[in-house]
Amino acid sequence: DRWFELQPKGSRGDETAPTLAYYESADTAQAGGQAVAKGLVALNKDALLVPAAAGDKVHPHAFSITSQAEEDASPVTTLLAAASEEERTRWVTAIARAIRSCQPQPERTAKFQPASKEEAVLYQKSALQLRLLLEYMSIPASRFRGAEEDKPRLVALVMQGRVARKMAAAAADTAEAVEERV
Repeated sequence: DRWFELQPKGSRGDETAPTLAYYESADTAQAGGQAVAKGLVALNKDALLVPAAAGDKVHPHAFSITSQAEEDASPVTTLLAAASEEERTRWVTAIARAIRSCQPQPERTAKFQPASKEEAVLYQKSALQLRLLLEYMSIPASRFRGAEEDKPRLVALVMQGRVARKMAAAAADTAEAVEERV
């Protein structure tokens, strides 16, 4: 058994791709921060993750990663096995997310066409300003998780929040008018 540690993109102080480091044991990996990995599996944009690698009777929860680091002469396939199906799913999900972090993001901002002057004004704000505005509007962060830098999505959420507030105010006004008549 080896100990594996998923290291996110840039974890080594530069913009390197994420890696899956492996050690002889958990004790070796946690040796006061001085541990040197026995090996690294590159999780760059060209890495191929096969979530359901054919496991055998000894390793029924296996999966594989085929990747090629800059120093590798050819692609390397690493076969891994988890202790359970649940653990395998967690690893595959985390590794897939790490590989996706290296994929070029589609340029969505060039396609954005504001539908109103209000949207155009919002789109001039930075993503940070839009996130702060959403927080100020009491829109839960879970609504824009994963879209922190996606300005069209953030603008849409602000617009939705404003429409919801206007509808709530109109409903309150209507309720007041009904109460006054009664």
